[in-house]
Amino acid sequence: MPEFPQRWKVSAPELIAETFSSRIWKVLREDGQPAIVKDLKPFDDVADELRGEHFLAWRRGEGAVRLLGRDGHRMLLEYAGDTLLSQVLDDQGDNAATAIAAEVMARLFSPSKHPAPPDLQPLRTRYFSLFRKAKAARAAGHASLYVEAAAIAERLLADPHDIRPLHGDLHHDNIMFGTRGWLAFDPKGVLGDPGFDAANMFYNPLERDDLCLDPHRIAHMAEIFAGTLGQTSPAILDHAIAYGCLSAAWHHEDGNAADENRAVDREENPGGAARFLTSHRRADASANAPFTMIAYRQIRQPQGNRGMVSAVSSSSQATQISSSSASSNASQEAALEKQIQAKEEEAKTVEDQVQAAKLQQGDRRPEGQARRAQGRRQGRPAGAVDTVRRCRPSGRIRWRYEDHIERILDVTFGARITGVRF
Repeated sequence: MPEFPQRWKVSAPELIAETFSSRIWKVLREDGQPAIVKDLKPFDDVADELRGEHFLAWRRGEGAVRLLGRDGHRMLLEYAGDTLLSQVLDDQGDNAATAIAAEVMARLFSPSKHPAPPDLQPLRTRYFSLFRKAKAARAAGHASLYVEAAAIAERLLADPHDIRPLHGDLHHDNIMFGTRGWLAFDPKGVLGDPGFDAANMFYNPLERDDLCLDPHRIAHMAEIFAGTLGQTSPAILDHAIAYGCLSAAWHHEDGNAADENRAVDREENPGGAARFLTSHRRADASANAPFTMIAYRQIRQPQGNRGMVSAVSSSSQATQISSSSASSNASQEAALEKQIQAKEEEAKTVEDQVQAAKLQQGDRRPEGQARRAQGRRQGRPAGAVDTVRRCRPSGRIRWRYEDHIERILDVTFGARITGVRF
């Protein structure tokens, strides 16, 4: 049995979860109330967990679990409860879960009279892997989606809506209900734009493709989180794009080539491009679309094979252009219409290229779905206090994250053109 500091006055330790980075013990305090001991293991990114500890100390229980004590790499934490937000989603529906997540975000970003911890990780530093991958792609002369995502991240970093201490890994399995209501736990301790903390919600729960592919769900989440954070839906989606591509870059670093290739533009992966291009072909005839899908692809995407993250860039651009077209500014509308007309003249060429690629490569959707189904992990322990989906403490997720990068934001574009408002 583990030995904990005597000053904590805890007893009856029960191991309830173990991850690559920590062991999670449920204990009893002197007054008989439960608590959690998070016992960090030695690993290369332990600083990520310690920054999260400082974030909890700063929040002092507002929107997050309380940090009750610290001893080296051990943390004594408030017991958050027994009900994960993902369980509420299953029982009461996604809208209820989204409303709760927004409530938690609002509490996490409520003002504090205490100064922010000095050692939180700047958001630019957290994007290091994405920027490094984009730099390598540029040096190799590749029209990589990493390059596009890095440009989006740079734009967000250059003009943040606000700069606050962030949780850094907020999703349905890091929010739990207990005696003090809904609380976030397992933070990473980041400093940057609050929109970053909304991004991961779009890709969760990872095993619920029926939700993550639902355009109405994506539109609803974008609207709710934008309202909570005082931002726009396109800005929230831009954060989702950057976050998703950062995850793909982490996959690359971790050697998950199969997952990465499904997410990014590689010559070995033309199937992803075909799925994206064909899945929205019906959109070209939509009366709600201010421009055709073919014209939009030509505006947004350079030639070459596009993988899963291509849909990410597409969705945010579509939302932004949609918002612009809805503006009362006549000059902006005229400029957009002129651009659309110019690009539509080239649409036939693009269409022919797509058809040729389909004939040459064939339909790879069933093969891709089979690979994803075979690789998807199952059996996440219910009620685990530490997230078990990370292959590194900085949120580098081994699950099928990139599948949703393509699908979620792909259908976001589809949602816009079928009349769903953002």
